[in-house]
Amino acid sequence: MSSQLSKTDKKDIPAPYKKPNVSFFGRLGKAKSVIKTVLHHNKTVHAINERQGKFWSVEAQTAYQKIAQRALNELGVKHSASNVPSMEKPVLMVGNHTSYIDIVMAVAYKPTVFVAKKELESWPFLGKSCKNVATVFVDRSSKKSRAQTAGKIADAILKEGKTLSIFPSGTTLMRASGRFQRGAFKIAQEYKIPVLPFRITYSPWRLGAFLKTDTIVGHIWNVLGHNELEAHIEFGEETDITDFHAQSEEIRQWCEAVYP
Repeated sequence: MSSQLSKTDKKDIPAPYKKPNVSFFGRLGKAKSVIKTVLHHNKTVHAINERQGKFWSVEAQTAYQKIAQRALNELGVKHSASNVPSMEKPVLMVGNHTSYIDIVMAVAYKPTVFVAKKELESWPFLGKSCKNVATVFVDRSSKKSRAQTAGKIADAILKEGKTLSIFPSGTTLMRASGRFQRGAFKIAQEYKIPVLPFRITYSPWRLGAFLKTDTIVGHIWNVLGHNELEAHIEFGEETDITDFHAQSEEIRQWCEAVYP
């Protein structure tokens, strides 16, 4: 997955982090373990869903969380968290967005489903995993799809008891976006859904960051080549939205204050 960028745009994006310290065959071994874990995830969560007749039981959430933590370990990511919230209470989570690893980090500490762009459905392994946990896919090119999203989000949280996550920057960045898209905050205000902000940091930043000049396969292969990537997720305070214009900016500033 990559984007066509001008030479000027590319100058603004740091080159991929190199200096791998894992051998070629070591990377292959790690990749095999990650693939095995993802396939096991699909099988396990699907079996739980089938047995219980629903997507988001406590058993499924616990399995989802453990597999996410295991996948991070097998990728070689040293992960940690602070101010971890209760697993039981459904909320709308919003956070900064630097990498596809953000998804795994969030799930590892607060089981959640995501609102994601429709293209993610076709990604190898990850697409099927998202479907198994009832990800809300949005076709950004379709006005009808975007219009239906608010109702889907509200139903997922209020009726189905799921925690649902959105990245309001709309894309992955290694710097402050300057503005969060306000749709999620407007939905939270309209349906009286509590918002839980989070922010994720990586060290080295460029090793964790998946930017416009990267390809998904190339980036994963690069991450597999290192055992030094550290990731930390910090959860903020749960917030009731009464002024989505002002509070979306306040939350954005908190979420993106971690960028270098």
